[in-house]
Amino acid sequence: MTTDFNEFSIPEEEDLSPPVENIEDQIPIEENIPPKIDKVRPEPEPKQKSKSVYVSNETHHLYKAPLSQQLLRLFIKRTGSKFNHFDFNSNVKAEFQKKLTKRVQQVVPSCTVVFDKNPDMIVQDEDGDRLCGVQWIYFNREDQCDPKKWYIDLVFMKYSNDEYYNELVHSIKTFFEQLEKSNTKNVYRNMNMSRNMNMSLNNTVNNRNNNRNTLRGGKRKKTQKKKRHSKRRF
Repeated sequence: MTTDFNEFSIPEEEDLSPPVENIEDQIPIEENIPPKIDKVRPEPEPKQKSKSVYVSNETHHLYKAPLSQQLLRLFIKRTGSKFNHFDFNSNVKAEFQKKLTKRVQQVVPSCTVVFDKNPDMIVQDEDGDRLCGVQWIYFNREDQCDPKKWYIDLVFMKYSNDEYYNELVHSIKTFFEQLEKSNTKNVYRNMNMSRNMNMSLNNTVNNRNNNRNTLRGGKRKKTQKKKRHSKRRF
């Protein structure tokens, strides 16, 4: 008897592995959501200090001792610890500071000029950086009581921002060098005008006092007008 193997089917092995799932099906899909970007705020920039740093100084001798009377009328001694420095006389101070500022601004139009500080004159740019400084020296401290030993020196202070330094030195020196000649007549004229005004005021006051004294001393005499008689001609 022959056995037909085809009659017996061999059962297939059962697949016991878990079903394979699609990974894409497990990730939820969100539509039209922009990616998150962390905003980084920039740190504030630190305030920049003045770039202009003191470098050196140089002394220029403008007028030697003894000074002329014209110059002595233009300048006065400073008060306080800088008493050996000079300043402009109050009669011309505002005018001279204005003229000197104008002269400097011809070199650097955007600059500002500061007076009455340390140093005595400061030229600075629009950012406050110093372009030049000037000390105004009048005499040695031991000679403060002897005007015959007074002189005029300008000590220029140079800073690292020295682009206009040489031009500023020339401009400031020229201004002071011209003071003795160009302002002598104006000073004398102003002094004479003030002196004449004082004299006229004094005369007016004296005349008023004399009139009052006259009225207090007695009555004024009446002046009699002479009558003119016309001569008749016959």
